[in-house]
Amino acid sequence: GNAPAEGKTAGTTEAGNSGDAAEEDAYHVIRIGDADGDPTGSYDTSSPSGSVQYAPGLDRLCFDSLFYFDGNDELQTRIVEEYHYEDDTTLVLKIRDDIYFSDGTQLDGWDVLYSAQRYVDNGHTSMTYYVCYDFENSTVSDDGLTITLKYLYPVGPGIYWLTWPIQSKDFCEEHDPTDPIWMTSEVPHSGPYDMTECTLYSSIKYEKRDDYWNSANYDPEPDEIIVNYYTDATAMFIDFESGNLDICLGLNTTDYDMAASGAVENCEAVLIPGNDVLQLIMSDDNEALLDIRVREAICHAIDIQSTAIGAFGSLGDPATSSLSKTCRYYVEQEPYTYDPELALQLMEEAGYGLDNPLNLKFVTTNGDLQPETAEIVQAYLSKIGINFTLDVEELNTMLASYFEVGGTDFSWFKITGANITRDPKQIYTVFTDAGIFQQIVRQSDPDLQALIVKGENTVDDAERAEIYKEIQAYFHDNYITCPITEIYYKACFNTETVKNIHYISTVNTDFANIELAD
Repeated sequence: GNAPAEGKTAGTTEAGNSGDAAEEDAYHVIRIGDADGDPTGSYDTSSPSGSVQYAPGLDRLCFDSLFYFDGNDELQTRIVEEYHYEDDTTLVLKIRDDIYFSDGTQLDGWDVLYSAQRYVDNGHTSMTYYVCYDFENSTVSDDGLTITLKYLYPVGPGIYWLTWPIQSKDFCEEHDPTDPIWMTSEVPHSGPYDMTECTLYSSIKYEKRDDYWNSANYDPEPDEIIVNYYTDATAMFIDFESGNLDICLGLNTTDYDMAASGAVENCEAVLIPGNDVLQLIMSDDNEALLDIRVREAICHAIDIQSTAIGAFGSLGDPATSSLSKTCRYYVEQEPYTYDPELALQLMEEAGYGLDNPLNLKFVTTNGDLQPETAEIVQAYLSKIGINFTLDVEELNTMLASYFEVGGTDFSWFKITGANITRDPKQIYTVFTDAGIFQQIVRQSDPDLQALIVKGENTVDDAERAEIYKEIQAYFHDNYITCPITEIYYKACFNTETVKNIHYISTVNTDFANIELAD
């Protein structure tokens, strides 16, 4: 593991006076241990929303956005004064006239558009959120405050996707992404913190700005936030128990259970929702799996509750839809009953059975308990005449099989890095022709494809709710997938220094809104 960065101890407060004045002037340092991030990378202010895999949620410290989600999944804004749709592909937003970067330059609509477009121009992985915009025909008013954002086609998530970090267009155009200046505090920030130190493979330090444009209305409590990266979650938790950390992200199950049991003094364990479901995918490139009787048999052969708890222990939360219960438009579906006798009968009707088994292939990767869960499923399916070989591969090898015809018959599906907007589009698009895993996840059913596309291409909230209600029922009634468990990520904090942390997903934790203990 990595030792915490040198300096003040966790939860440090400093003051030069005594009494109430001392408390008012206290300097609060919060230290975060992160075993979920990638310690081989670092926070890159040149492409902040692409750095969440290294520093989850930390782009919100240095950069404001048009909209953001609060801890109750309510969309909020500090920047937009008014917005409305002119039509399904034209969104008009008016921003405030008193927003300034840390270098003193005013933030305007061109900065907003440019901050999204550069991800597309650079071919960045985050571009999937921004390719729907018609940048060529989007405009900004003469005073720089009114943005007319054009879409290439109607986009259901609409304003829920307007959460990219806003950067200075002039500064970005003056400095190549490889310029070392991006790793310094000289980068103009629109948010309440500056990144003041970044040590590759180790830690990042943020310090609250004293010249933040909106400090009168938004004044985060921590004065300094230090993030330490760990390759070993156990080593991180030991540092937490020793008082060297205030918050831990990416706990292993053993340490989480210990934290949740009350065995660790001044410790509160929290589960951060992934807003996603681990579900079993049955490839419709396999003719046998196109038979609804086989798919129905699979769903009734698996004891979903026992599988979820058996693989995930205290984190097992049996799924009740193909859409997570923390997502917008979620509708609970009737759980598939565990009925091995019915399952075997269905398999025999389809021409298979214990004496004439269906032999398949399951390729998965060694992570997130996926092999362990697959082994439990393997035992259940063997009782109804379905045998599969289980190949546990490195991630790149596994992904390659997902692009090959016959590469695998079963796979696990969940969103990498969590569903940060809680919108069903991010879940269901992968099942259409627009999805990237054509051979394994895509469903050829034209009615289902049309329904998913319809939900993506309307901005009417009531209409989207009805469409996604229908989609969830279609998935359930046609046994498109077998949902196993809700996805959670494990964290804890020191109750002597932290009162609460706000999050809507593991990569959308809002560290600027950490509440300090009294």
